[in-house]
Amino acid sequence: MNPKEMFKFFDQKERKILGGMGLILFALILFHFFIALGEKRAYLHSRELLEVKKNKLQKMEKEKIQLEKEWERWVQARQDMKELKENYLYTSEEGVEILRKDLQKIFRGSSVQISPLRYDYPKSEEKNIQRIQVSFDATGSYFSLKKFIHDIEIFPKFLTIEKIDFIDINPESGILKLNLVVSGYYED
Repeated sequence: MNPKEMFKFFDQKERKILGGMGLILFALILFHFFIALGEKRAYLHSRELLEVKKNKLQKMEKEKIQLEKEWERWVQARQDMKELKENYLYTSEEGVEILRKDLQKIFRGSSVQISPLRYDYPKSEEKNIQRIQVSFDATGSYFSLKKFIHDIEIFPKFLTIEKIDFIDINPESGILKLNLVVSGYYED
């Protein structure tokens, strides 16, 4: 049976009701096609945007954590520099006198003979930190020189031995003569 023949069984009122229902069904299909599918597409697009934003947020959070760690390292470096300046460097106000006194203290604590000191003030490319080089000869046994060098290395202020030259070795007595260059650093 074809659909036109089926309509013959309905009276006029029923046909109007079926026509109205068909019209409503057609309107619902159009609504779904144009509005609901558009909303679905907008929803899917918004969801994709949300994922992109979440990924960006995660990336930004990782960058923030890295920047915070870097900031902490800079703060620690600043504290280290402050401690270095306060505890290990000489100041320009103290001048060379404090360095001389410190070296004399080390010399007195050793059994090494020291020649007169020669001071040199080389210019440094660093603007804030300068150095004073002190050259001298030290004469003593191997063990006394070893202790003397160790005392310089562990001294609380920042003193470095830049150069050691063996000048003379007495094979009979075991006495060594060294030329040392020791540097002290000061904040300019």
